[in-house]
Amino acid sequence: MREIKIISKEKKEEMESKLEEFLSDNEKEIVDIQFSVGDGMYHALIIYRKPCSEG
Repeated sequence: MREIKIISKEKKEEMESKLEEFLSDNEKEIVDIQFSVGDGMYHALIIYRKPCSEG
């Protein structure tokens, strides 16, 4: 199952910290990451898969 996460932060350091936290979750398989800067904010769009639970 694919899911989308959007992260927006004002400071680069806040964005890096949030991304490290999000990407450290080994339950996610990252499909794509896109970054942009605009309106004084850093933005990341992350498309990922979570393993399907069997049963």
